[in-house]
Amino acid sequence: MVARTQENSGPAAPGPLRIGFLVGPSGVFENWEQRVFDRVMAAPGLVLAGFLVHPRPFRPQPISPVFRSLARLERAMLAREPAYVSSHFSPNGQRFEHLPPAVDLDSSDAERTVRLVSDLGLDLVMRLTGVGLPDEAVRALPFGEWSLSFSDERSETADWFGYDSVVHHAPSSALVLNARYGAAPEIQRLATSAFNTKFSAQRNAGFIKERAVTLLMRELVRVAETGKLDAMPKPSQPSGPRPPPSGRNLLGYCGSLSGELPVSRRQGAIQEDGRRIGGLDTLHRLRRHREFRSAAVRRDRPRPGRNTR
Repeated sequence: MVARTQENSGPAAPGPLRIGFLVGPSGVFENWEQRVFDRVMAAPGLVLAGFLVHPRPFRPQPISPVFRSLARLERAMLAREPAYVSSHFSPNGQRFEHLPPAVDLDSSDAERTVRLVSDLGLDLVMRLTGVGLPDEAVRALPFGEWSLSFSDERSETADWFGYDSVVHHAPSSALVLNARYGAAPEIQRLATSAFNTKFSAQRNAGFIKERAVTLLMRELVRVAETGKLDAMPKPSQPSGPRPPPSGRNLLGYCGSLSGELPVSRRQGAIQEDGRRIGGLDTLHRLRRHREFRSAAVRRDRPRPGRNTR
């Protein structure tokens, strides 16, 4: 059990807790996101009040083409998920409100966004994007803007959550639920959890996102029942989002990952969307390259007692 300090954000909202979700314009949702929508709609005391569509949901990030290819290949080989079938949620009939863009590329028009938040009668907004609401809109939300730590480790075209802990051989991978709220909105931790790190970054991310659904629902129900936020003490060494993995880290990771895969998977042909994925032997070649470099270093090392001049 995590030690907490109670911090009352204000009077409880009357009636059920009205939740909005901040999303991008693609209209495509991951399995874990659909699970959240499903559970919110099924939970007494919670209402899925609508979706706010951000015009620029992610900040530009320099992503290596090698990483894109590796992530796609790894996802196809190790982390493919069946399509989630919702029991309660359907996009049809939901209210989607598009936020007006602002001059600032990382924001939306504050005044009109506040008006939308008020029209929807929202108590809190769950951010599923990399870019959040303007501070003015957050101040209008009784329980602020919530987010999970992995939402900050993705761009429009890539998702690198899960790689940092695997690449650096961390024994556990952290998950944090944050809330930004108050008159001068600042980020506070609501809940944290940690999980054993998997050998595959894609599997690592998928496993944690699935567990995040339970953690998020627990905190939503807690707020609906108590009418207040319970913020955790600030960590002594706060850690921000991790950057995309570098090429050097990817080289070592590919070698390690290739060694974990059965030979049949390394040599087999993987089909995705009816097209053959290029570079099926990428992991194997990178592993051989890494072994060759290690062997070359060993050959060049002087032997004990040998004149090295």
